[in-house]
Amino acid sequence: MARMIPPRIAPDTLSPGEIEVFERLRGDPATEDWIVLHSLDIAEHRTQLAGEVDFVVIVPGHGVLCLEVKGCRSLRRENGDWYYGREPKPDRRGPFRQASEAMYSVKHYLEERDNRLRPLLYWTAVIFPFIDVPYESVEWHDWQLIDRLPFKDIAISTLLTHVLACAHRFATNT
Repeated sequence: MARMIPPRIAPDTLSPGEIEVFERLRGDPATEDWIVLHSLDIAEHRTQLAGEVDFVVIVPGHGVLCLEVKGCRSLRRENGDWYYGREPKPDRRGPFRQASEAMYSVKHYLEERDNRLRPLLYWTAVIFPFIDVPYESVEWHDWQLIDRLPFKDIAISTLLTHVLACAHRFATNT
């Protein structure tokens, strides 16, 4: 059971995907020594006036994972734009860039305050808990995407430590 900050999901959380991820993180016994920050506002965002990250997951011995959760029931991409569910307005950044920008903002903030945090691995992943994502792209590694089937069938601790293990291998080999 992860240490959740805040300890309960905010009543104004509208995303069923975030609620599901929160519950899975809180309830997984293998996350016992993890710290999870939900809906972290970022006042000093690297690319915009302010921002937010759905989850910052601190996994001792593995690293820090910033998660973007998209709780949509359908998805389409057109000309690089992302359309979630019935939303008519496109997301031009996309969830992977959104997670990356938030992660670099968190990383910069932490490292500026304590240089002992520089050696930690910081990485990102995107979770689509309710749909299968049929897209591949140079914009992300396939192991950074967690969609419906793995999310439904595999413990969230296993999914997230897999992302961090792949990220460590990738970072070591580049």
